[in-house]
Amino acid sequence: MKETKRIPFDLERAKNGARVITREGFDVEIISYNSGDSKYPIVGKIDEGRKDEVHHLWQKDGTSAPFEYNNEDREDYDLFLVVEVEEALQKFNDAYAYVSNMIISLLQEDGKRITSDIKNLGRSVEQAAMLMHMLKQSIRAYSEVGDTEELIQLKETILDKENKRKKNLI
Repeated sequence: MKETKRIPFDLERAKNGARVITREGFDVEIISYNSGDSKYPIVGKIDEGRKDEVHHLWQKDGTSAPFEYNNEDREDYDLFLVVEVEEALQKFNDAYAYVSNMIISLLQEDGKRITSDIKNLGRSVEQAAMLMHMLKQSIRAYSEVGDTEELIQLKETILDKENKRKKNLI
């Protein structure tokens, strides 16, 4: 049996067949992603191991609708996804490889110009240090949360900074 990890709910991944569970770990079978209720469009059945079915509503972000009888346990029914650890680790490895390649590319690119403009080396080293810091943040984010959204944000930040850097060199 493969090791799994619980990650925050992602509507698109759920629509594509990812396993959906509640915060308490009960399996959820999604019946509809568009129930007509604008606030709680997701409808599903919760498998609590009882004979009777438990139907419930959620927001698009997986937040549970309130209960008529008890609103205190509402968070227990928030939605999460279950992914194989290998899948989460692959996304992390992809981000790690991307950042590593960016660092190498920056150093090689600026290393070629060192004879004509010594200032580029300082900027290159500064950018490499920034990328290493971001890489450490991504490692920490994965180890603490395992949330691939933070890795995607990291990649977007790196791309923005790289585009700005290229504009400054032109």
